[in-house]
Formats: sequence, structure tokens, C-alpha cells
Amino acid sequence: MSQSPLTDLPWVQSALTPWQVDIQAGNHAFNAKQWHLARDKYTVAYQLSYRLMAQFLTLKDEGVRCQALAQCSPAMVVAAHNLADTYIRLGNLSGAAHTLTQVHANMLALRQHSDPSVMHIGAIHSDKTYAQLMHFAKFYGPNPETHKQLQHALNQHSVTHPTFH
Repeated sequence: MSQSPLTDLPWVQSALTPWQVDIQAGNHAFNAKQWHLARDKYTVAYQLSYRLMAQFLTLKDEGVRCQALAQCSPAMVVAAHNLADTYIRLGNLSGAAHTLTQVHANMLALRQHSDPSVMHIGAIHSDKTYAQLMHFAKFYGPNPETHKQLQHALNQHSVTHPTFH
């Protein structure tokens, strides 16, 4: 399982502390094959990172906003990928696909922000979530439950938001 991102702003680190606690508890449960507990811990971590990202997007100082988002975005991606892996272990491919497409949509939304620095953060992380979606689709795409979700997310990335190089 992925570990927590490094943080530079003390108040962001403070805000992400509960996220880190839940990720670590989820990792421990995952390694112990306690899938339901891992799912619950990763869900809480994902929801927290989502709320923090929404709050950080409202910060007026562009530099602080970008630094906070640069730290929160990987937290959201880590939580989502860990949650998706847990759903796969539980045999819930639809839950995994939903989680992966949701985090990808969140990163694509950052990519559409008016601030170029936020757009760059979105580009970096949407490329990572896109790669994870491609990996998931390769192994589970033919499944009728997940095919539409994955196809829609992959099309959104490819057509609407070409990769920055």
C-alpha cells in the first residue's frame, strides 16, 4: 500500500494527520487481510482528503493554495487507490471502478482550474489516475458492471484533456 505524502506547511500537515492515521490503520488492516476494516479506514481517508481539497481550493493566496493542493492531491490519490485495491480484494469491481473514476474526475477538475499552478497539479495527478484506470481496464474492463464507468472516464481524459508534456 502507498504511504503518505510529505507535507511542507505545518497547518496542512496538521489537517492531514487524521488522514495519515486512517491510511496507516487501513494499511495495517489490509496487510492483515481485514478487508472490511481496511475499506472503512480508506473510505474515511478519501472523504477527508476530498473535504480538505474543497477547502484548499477556496484559499485566496494562490501560493498557499497551490502548496496545500500539492500536498492534498496525492493524499486523495493514495486513499482512492488503496480503497480500490481493497474493493478488488472484496470482489467489488464496481466499487473499485467507481472509486478510480471518481478520483480521476476530481483530478481532471483541478486540471480545468483557472490558476495555471492548480492546472499543473491536476495534470500531474490526472495522468497518474489515468494510468491506474488503464491498468484496471486492462484486467477488469470487459466486466459489464465496470465497462461503462471506465470507458466514460477514459474518454474524458483522452478527448477533453490531453496530457501536458
